[in-house]
Amino acid sequence: VLFRSDLLGPDSLFGLLATVRTGPGERGLARYLLEPASHTETLQRQEAVKELLPQTALREEIALLGATKFHQISGSFFDEWLEEEAPVFHPAFRIILVITAVLNVVLLLAGFTHLRAWGEVFPNLAAVLAVQGAISAYLRPKVMPLLQGGARLELNVRLLADGLAVMQSAEFACAKLKELQRKSFEPAGAVKLLKKLVSSLAIIEQRSKEYFLVLSLLLAAGTQAAISIADWKRKNAVAMREWLAAWAEFEALNAVATYAFEHPEDAWPELLPADHLPTFEGVAVGHPLLPGSVTNDVSLGSETRFFLISGSNMSGKSTLLRSIGTNAVLAYAGAPVRAKSLRLTPLRLGASLALTDSLAEGRSKFRAEVERLSAIVAGSETQGSLFLVDEIFSGTNSADRRTAAGAVLNRLLANGAIGALSTHDLALAELVTDANGGINVHMASPDPDDPLAFDYKLKPGVNTTSNALAIVRMLGL
Repeated sequence: VLFRSDLLGPDSLFGLLATVRTGPGERGLARYLLEPASHTETLQRQEAVKELLPQTALREEIALLGATKFHQISGSFFDEWLEEEAPVFHPAFRIILVITAVLNVVLLLAGFTHLRAWGEVFPNLAAVLAVQGAISAYLRPKVMPLLQGGARLELNVRLLADGLAVMQSAEFACAKLKELQRKSFEPAGAVKLLKKLVSSLAIIEQRSKEYFLVLSLLLAAGTQAAISIADWKRKNAVAMREWLAAWAEFEALNAVATYAFEHPEDAWPELLPADHLPTFEGVAVGHPLLPGSVTNDVSLGSETRFFLISGSNMSGKSTLLRSIGTNAVLAYAGAPVRAKSLRLTPLRLGASLALTDSLAEGRSKFRAEVERLSAIVAGSETQGSLFLVDEIFSGTNSADRRTAAGAVLNRLLANGAIGALSTHDLALAELVTDANGGINVHMASPDPDDPLAFDYKLKPGVNTTSNALAIVRMLGL
């Protein structure tokens, strides 16, 4: 997918779908929107979403997990924590620390209960604390990274454990959900193991609190917790990655099901097999982020390979391209689409939309567009592709634009791609020929006396009107 900002940026499709509860869930949903899926995978997603669709009680239970979102961390934080190699501590250190902790408690109890005089207790207590302190100081280089990393994990690991418990208690019928549920059970004590980790992380969380500080020092709580966490990581890091992956995908499916529940008027797409000719056939296709948006029929496939959309400023060309792309992404995520019907094959999406100059990268808009188009062409060489190109080569003169656009289009069509491109330059209408399967369509005001009265509907043929002078007059110039 090559129009990431439309999918993950502000007011994006991700924002519309993001009812996930955790950082890993956010990443799972982002992957659903960005990464291509096979035909079989897409069918399984759709089946899973349909099964989750009526389960409102399950969605509410997931939404209520945890106490607050304030402490939520990104999914990558778990990765970084798991990738850090867990240090090895000699078993003798744990034994000695347990003994010194017990001795500290016994000595204090003996003093407070007057079993021993404080004059006798203090020297022994000081000796035990000295031994304990020496061990803690020796282990500090190994312990501190564990304490610093674990300080942010407690609530999030607790949330993961509670989420897996919810997923394990549900009953599913489809293969995708059963497989995710199976992964959450391996090993069988997944939730129990995570709760054990939470206990150690909770000690780290509490040791900085004033009421727990003295007791923490007496028990060497931080050092003992760090040893326990290191031991847990060595034994369970591989399994935890599986639990995180299962939960992330489950949350993504649940978010898509929430979208489907909230948009009952949307249609379920027909997912054609990969060996079918590249196809995108939609009736009344609208933009998912625009309630009540104007819709258009879009049929791209064996007969019509591409649309060349001409039109004036603000007529809706860019929004139409985005409508095609976002609905394809929704379909591959297993969601219903904003259309009366949609048939499509597995397609690699490549888009050149809203490109800008980058002063920081020393790159002009034209250079950025060339690089983007190159990536789209390269992607079309390995699988069926859907290209969406807005104002192709607008940063150059008409003659060069015609030649360059023709070269890109011919390569895409030779690779079997289908798609749409828009332009202000009517000379590009000549790119459509009887041989290449393209058609000229346009978007403009239907009222010749008011070029700004747009209806945002596709019309056959090349645009013959302009609204530039009308806009200048609107500005009082």
